[in-house]
Amino acid sequence: MPRKGNSNGHVVSADAEHGKMSVAAKSNKRRARGSGGTKGSPDAVKKLLWAGVVSGSMAVGTIAARRASAEIWRGIFHEDPPTKDV
Repeated sequence: MPRKGNSNGHVVSADAEHGKMSVAAKSNKRRARGSGGTKGSPDAVKKLLWAGVVSGSMAVGTIAARRASAEIWRGIFHEDPPTKDV
């Protein structure tokens, strides 16, 4: 049963099987908080932004761990770590 909203705040519903149409007032239900009131793309954008945040934080963490490991190596062995062969 297809439904279509019109400009005066009513939903028109057609029942093709019985050839009847009905008109009902639109519901004033509140949307979930943070939904933005749109469908589709905001969720995709949020997922892409989240993937970017995760990737960036992992890259920063990797750089910090590598530098810390190199400093520990230098402190123990008093030479540069063997990074060319690894």
